[in-house]
Amino acid sequence: GLLVGCTFLLVGDTQESIDKRQSLMFFCVINQGVFSALMVVNSFPQERALSLRERAAGTYTASAYFLAETTAETMPYAAFPTMFALC
Repeated sequence: GLLVGCTFLLVGDTQESIDKRQSLMFFCVINQGVFSALMVVNSFPQERALSLRERAAGTYTASAYFLAETTAETMPYAAFPTMFALC
């Protein structure tokens, strides 16, 4: 957050600096989206064996696993963009 804040420091607040501000905002939004997606995508291959074993044992369905996993991972992953937005 501090690095991005420093880039906004010298952008200015005039009509001529709108393009610079739009470019920086685009960078921030894309950065947060890609960061979040990579964190979630990397978690599934690691837990594949566990999921397949428990599905074979009849512990739960694939939809229950997906819902539980998404709910459990949303809270920590939502904290970083929130802190980024507030700082």
